[in-house]
Amino acid sequence: LADGATWVFQDVLKDKPWDLSFNYVDGSAEARKWRIDYSNSDIRLGEFDDNGNLLSMSLEDAQEEAITQMTPSEMYFVAGLELGQPRSQKLAIKMVEADDPDKLKYEGYLNVTYEYIGAHKVTVPAGTFEVAVTKWNYEGKVGPAAINDQQYYFFADGIGPVALIESKKIVAMVVYRKSIRLTGVLLERR
Repeated sequence: LADGATWVFQDVLKDKPWDLSFNYVDGSAEARKWRIDYSNSDIRLGEFDDNGNLLSMSLEDAQEEAITQMTPSEMYFVAGLELGQPRSQKLAIKMVEADDPDKLKYEGYLNVTYEYIGAHKVTVPAGTFEVAVTKWNYEGKVGPAAINDQQYYFFADGIGPVALIESKKIVAMVVYRKSIRLTGVLLERR
C-alpha cells in the first residue's frame, strides 16, 4: 500500500461521499506500522504481520469518545484466504476513554470469521474492476451490548477496496439499540 493513499467513496444509501486514507506511522513501509483515518473522524491503528495480513490493534471512535483495543490484533485484511476455507479468531475487547486510556468503559469479546466469497467483476463510478469479495462476520458482547455485524469488501488488485457493505446491530438490553448500514462505491483513489 502506498503511503498517503486515499479512497473516496459514495455512500449509495445516503448519497454522500466519505473517504479513508492510509499512512505509515513513521512514513516508512519498512516499519510496518500503519494508520487509517476515516472521514467520520475514526482512526484505526495497526501493523503488518509476516504473512502480509493487516492487523488492527485499536480503533478510536470519535462519536463514542472511546478507543477499542483488541487482543490479539484483529485481522483487518486477511492475506491468502481460499474459497471454502474461512478463518476465525476470538478477540478480547477493551473499550477505554479516549482522553484517559487507563479508564476502562467496557470489556468483552468478539468472534470474527473471515471468508473469501469469490472473484467477480464490478462497475463503480471509478471504473470496472475484477475483484475478490470477502465477508466478515462479527458476533459478541462488549459491556452490556450484544454485537452482530456483517461486512462485505470488494478488493481490486493494485487498488484496494472498490466497494463495501456493512450492516451492524448493537443491542444493550432494552435501553439501547443501534443499527448501522454503511455502503461505499469507489469514486476515486488518490
